[in-house]
Amino acid sequence: MLLAALLIGLLSQSSHAQSSENEGCVIVLKDAEKSYEQGKLEKIPSILEACIESGFSKEEKIKAYRLLTLTYLFDDNKEMAEKSIENMLKLDPEHVINEAIDPIEFIYLYNEYRTEPIFTYGINGGANMTFVRLIEQYGFDNVNAISKYDTNGTFAGGDKYYTQASIQGGLNGSMLLMKNLNLNLGATYKSTKIWSTKNYAFNTFDNSVDTLVNFGRLTNVEKHSWVKFPLSLTYDIKLTPKFSTYIQLGGSAGVLVSAKSTLTRTYETTSFDFSSSSIAEVTGPPENVRMNRNYWNYSISGGLGFKYRIPKGNIFLDVRYNYAVRQLNYKNKYRNSRNTIRWGPIPANPDLLYKYYSIDNDVMLDDLAFTIGYSRFFYNPKKKEKSKKEKELTGYKRNKDLQ
Repeated sequence: MLLAALLIGLLSQSSHAQSSENEGCVIVLKDAEKSYEQGKLEKIPSILEACIESGFSKEEKIKAYRLLTLTYLFDDNKEMAEKSIENMLKLDPEHVINEAIDPIEFIYLYNEYRTEPIFTYGINGGANMTFVRLIEQYGFDNVNAISKYDTNGTFAGGDKYYTQASIQGGLNGSMLLMKNLNLNLGATYKSTKIWSTKNYAFNTFDNSVDTLVNFGRLTNVEKHSWVKFPLSLTYDIKLTPKFSTYIQLGGSAGVLVSAKSTLTRTYETTSFDFSSSSIAEVTGPPENVRMNRNYWNYSISGGLGFKYRIPKGNIFLDVRYNYAVRQLNYKNKYRNSRNTIRWGPIPANPDLLYKYYSIDNDVMLDDLAFTIGYSRFFYNPKKKEKSKKEKELTGYKRNKDLQ
C-alpha cells in the first residue's frame, strides 16, 4: 500500500510539473506574438527556443514555427526563415494559406515548397461484373448448325453466358509524377464467376435432312480466385478544394489461384422415344479446372473516378472496365499437355469429358469493377527546384542589386 501511494504521489507531481510547464509555454507563445505585433523581432527567437524543444503541444509548435518564419522574413534572414517554414510543414504538411491574413512574403515563401503528397497508400474493396466474349465454340454436336438455328430462332442451341457479380479487395499505392499526374500500383484479390448453359442436340436425319433435336442441357457455374497487380496512370481534375475527379488508363497482370466448376447435366425426355418419364440428372462436387485455364492473364483498363479529400487522405470511388487480352482457357481444350506420361498426354480432368460431355470454348473474360477505398497521404515537404528561366531572373536581379 505504501509503495502504491508513493507511486501515485510521484505520478501526480510529474503530471503537475508538466501541466505547469505547458501553462508557462502558453504564456511564452502569447508574449512572443505580442512582441511580433509591437515590432520587437529580435527577442522572439530566444523567447520561443526553450519551449519549442520541450513544452509546446503540436499545435503550439506549428504556431511558433510560423511566427519564427514571419520574424526572420521581416528581419531579412531568408536562410532561417526557410528552416522555420520547413519545420512547420513537417508538422503541418496540409497547412492552408489564408491570403486575407498571411503576409505576401510568407505566401511567396510557402509557394516555393512542394506541399502535395509524394505518394499515397491505402486499402480498397468492391464488386465486379463479369462479361464473357465467346471467341470459338466447341462441342460434341454440330455447333455450326446450332449457331445457324440460333440465328433463325427455331432452336435454342449453343452456349450461352450470363453476367455474374463477384467481390474484390486489396491494397493500393500511388506516386506523384508531376502536377495532377499519378502512377498507381496495387495488389488485389479478385473473385470472378461464369454461369453458362449448353444445349445438347442430336441429328435425326429425318428424310435425309439434318434435323437437330434438343435432348439435354449442361449448366456450369465456374468460380475463380485471382491475385492481380494493376498498374495505371491517373490524371486529376480538381472541381472544388476537396472534391476532384480523375481519368484512369492502364492494365493488369493476374495469376489464377483456383478455378472450380459445378456442373449439372439434365435431359429433356420428351425428345426421346422412351417410356420412362424422367432420367436422373448428372451432377457432383465442384471440379478442379485450373489445369484447363491459363495461369496468367492480362488486361488493359480504363475508367473514371472521384476523390473526396479528408485530413491526411482521400476517400475514392471509381468505375473501371478491364478488357482481357489473353483467353481464359488453356490452348489445348481436349488434352492437357501439362499433364503427360511416357505414352503421351492424358485429359486434365476426365470427368469433364466423360461424365458431363463438357468441352471448353475459347473465351475472353472481361469485367466491370466498382471500387471504393481510402488512401493516406505521405508528405515530404521540400523546396521546389527553380526552372532555368527563374534562375536566370534571380541571377539578373542579384547582379542588378550589386551595381
